[in-house]
Amino acid sequence: MLSSLNCRERNPSCRCYWLLLTCIALAPSSLLETGTGIRGVGTGALGAAAAPHLTAAASHSGPININKQVLAPPARNGRGVMSNLRRLDRPLHVYFWQRLLGSGARVADGDLADWYFIPVRQRSFSDSWFLREALSYIRTHHPWWNRTEGHRHMVLHTGDWGLGEVAKDVRQMSLNVTWLTHWGLSTDRPNIQRWTRAFRPERDVVIPVYISPGHFVHFGINRSPLHPVTAASRRTAARPRNESLLFFAGRICHDAKRPNPDTFPACGDDTAEWYGGGVREKFFVSHWNRSGFHVVRSEPRYSHYMSRSVFCLAPPGAGHGQRQIQALFMGCVPVTVADGVYEPFEPALSWEEWGLRIAEQDIPRAHELLGGLTREQLAEKQSRMHCAAQHMLYSTITGAVLGEDGRYDAFETTLEVLRVRAAHPDAPQQDFRRLDPDFAAFMDCRPPPGFNHAARDLRFRERSCYQVLRGGGYMGVPGGAMCAKGFKTRLAACPRLWG
Repeated sequence: MLSSLNCRERNPSCRCYWLLLTCIALAPSSLLETGTGIRGVGTGALGAAAAPHLTAAASHSGPININKQVLAPPARNGRGVMSNLRRLDRPLHVYFWQRLLGSGARVADGDLADWYFIPVRQRSFSDSWFLREALSYIRTHHPWWNRTEGHRHMVLHTGDWGLGEVAKDVRQMSLNVTWLTHWGLSTDRPNIQRWTRAFRPERDVVIPVYISPGHFVHFGINRSPLHPVTAASRRTAARPRNESLLFFAGRICHDAKRPNPDTFPACGDDTAEWYGGGVREKFFVSHWNRSGFHVVRSEPRYSHYMSRSVFCLAPPGAGHGQRQIQALFMGCVPVTVADGVYEPFEPALSWEEWGLRIAEQDIPRAHELLGGLTREQLAEKQSRMHCAAQHMLYSTITGAVLGEDGRYDAFETTLEVLRVRAAHPDAPQQDFRRLDPDFAAFMDCRPPPGFNHAARDLRFRERSCYQVLRGGGYMGVPGGAMCAKGFKTRLAACPRLWG
């Protein structure tokens, strides 16, 4: 990777960013050219025909070759853009863009689109200029922004603090934009550094953090006890969750040093509130030596404890966290502690169905709240975890770890929430289930209602995809679906030979 100095020596017009780019030289005339959009046209998914010659993923995107490491729109006046995707520490906006390419959700005619995706990187405060330039171009060259006044346009933010890391002038420009963000803080917390309101329930969507396959292996999530094969094994069935009642391992102090249980503040000063709102430190002080609670700075057997504990603490980090998702994958009931913070896809769904939320003031009595759950209540939460985990995993990007086929994954769930938002723009998200039976079925991982008799008959006979597609004819099936003969009803499991 070039240093900032070398980068500027080679091209004085370059801007250099350590999190993303080797070197950037902005090309305003080629940033945003092709206009396409995404449209919701069906039950449980978004779908529409896309022009095969378009290289753009969605509404305001430029010519780009996503199959190569270096992305280079055509140079104009000697200026171009080049970047290294391997330097992206949070690549979800790129993966989301790529998934849109093959999702069937694109439309070539922007007039038919329900949503317009602006595929601009938003990771940290310094990225605001990307969106500033993009919005200026869109407002000048595309009619849809002005027609909608910025409504039904969406941007994905992967930073710790979401909108809190966007420049004020850019936030003002994008007031009507829907933000897909990991950080669901819905109210200002002025006593905590950078905890400013970053989520508007009436407009934005909290989406899950992208956990890479490498992290699956690192944390042992690839051996999830929720996988049907693992769950059905006699060894797993004989392995009770008795290692601890509650488990947490991770940074507690903002400077990553080990806390001192004999003093308070345990981290040595009051700046611990800068990190995670002080939730981790308060929980450590209250429960570090409590029987049944395993609360430590680090734990070599992380996945072991997560898969063998009943509850797993899922506090925020500097901003958003990811332990609530890790816990869900491992069948450990997530305990979230962050006042005013919405979890992924809340309030369209409720984490209370499979998790437990504790108010920050109740941290000292967390053991009482956990012990207050009956066996029936705990079993009900655990029974919902396999479906809930599918909504939090980008399995159509990373592959399956729970034995799922991807139909309910985080990408599809995001599109489903947007579908209902487009159909009921003024409805609060907590009413989506009541207003849309298909949405309720999707969130419960159930087939949508309305199957006719023939469809039910085919399902009960367990006919394979190959048999259904071929029918009684002699012409066979489309070439790409030929492998369905060996995969029964799992057409999604066919190899993508054209990829």
